[in-house]
Amino acid sequence: MRAAYPYIVEPRNTTMVWISDFYEFQNDRPLFEMIKGVKESGVKFIPVGSLKGSGYYSVNEWFRVKLKEIGLPVLSGSIQKLIEELKHLL
Repeated sequence: MRAAYPYIVEPRNTTMVWISDFYEFQNDRPLFEMIKGVKESGVKFIPVGSLKGSGYYSVNEWFRVKLKEIGLPVLSGSIQKLIEELKHLL
């Protein structure tokens, strides 16, 4: 997130797709607060979790709940489902 944030020049005209399992090694809150700040700045933030075919299907449940609470449900499933969801969201 720290690497991506400087590229946000016009938040209301920016979409960020974040693909992750959201496991932050017992340090979830800093990343969550950064994501929350990006969303509140006006960026359309789209969290993407596990995808079938990636070989790994787990997404940090804490993040899944916290992101949903702020209106950012984590997308997961097949790649085709992701493509359809992104078309709808964008």
